[in-house]
Amino acid sequence: MTDAGKEEEKEAEGFKMKAELVSKKFTTSTYLLKGVTPAFINSIRRAALSLVPTLAIEEVEFVKNSSPLYDEFIAHRLGLVSLKTDIDSYEVPPEDVDPREFAKYHVAFKLSAKGPGMVKASGLTFSDPKIKPIYPETPIVNLLEGQELEFTGIAVMGLGKEHSKWSPGHIFYKNVPELKVKNPKAENASSVANSCPRGLLKVESGKLIVDEKKLFECTLCGACAEAFPDVIELSFKEDEFLFSIDNFGQLKDAEIFKKAMEALDSKFKELSKAV
Repeated sequence: MTDAGKEEEKEAEGFKMKAELVSKKFTTSTYLLKGVTPAFINSIRRAALSLVPTLAIEEVEFVKNSSPLYDEFIAHRLGLVSLKTDIDSYEVPPEDVDPREFAKYHVAFKLSAKGPGMVKASGLTFSDPKIKPIYPETPIVNLLEGQELEFTGIAVMGLGKEHSKWSPGHIFYKNVPELKVKNPKAENASSVANSCPRGLLKVESGKLIVDEKKLFECTLCGACAEAFPDVIELSFKEDEFLFSIDNFGQLKDAEIFKKAMEALDSKFKELSKAV
């Protein structure tokens, strides 16, 4: 994907798509996509959620566990630990293959800890040094004096369609709003401005205007247009969308987009052969 402030154009089968990074807050990046249809952008979203491979802990074998939590509880927590994924070195294993038989399908890990103290994801040691927890401070269990925890296991490449632990993030989109002020000098300008829960409208020099810097924050709730239809007109652009990725950290945004597009391309080729 493009860096902030830069645009990238892609042409495919007669249509041109523009993509621009418009904001990045913490782990969430929002891109402005132009020249696309709802069906196309929703296909990308669904593919990114369910067809992009990542690593996640799949099997755990406990050697010692005198902690307050059952083995199953700890194993569940481990499965939700986000792992940095080397997408070029590992593959999703076929359904009829044991992932433990081939190094390209899994990575081994272990942990050994004694109380007192909090056991964190940073205590996990992987056979591949490139693989590590995205959030090392993630708590696993608190051990008291004399308590021990020791286990081994494997992390396996998988897809979000099988379990959400393999999804690379929360991914969603919305239409780009079009907000127009039909009567800038309306007597009730202050009331109109206050009707927007996101603060997109304001009064300057006696005129009601749209705060363009906040326009993308519009949720298309329609509160302003419904309350003051003679002053405000609200619509949206049919071929422009704000596409957001709340990235869990296993992959970069560009990798998520690339793998999602590759997955869609593969599906289309399968369909083409079948018809």
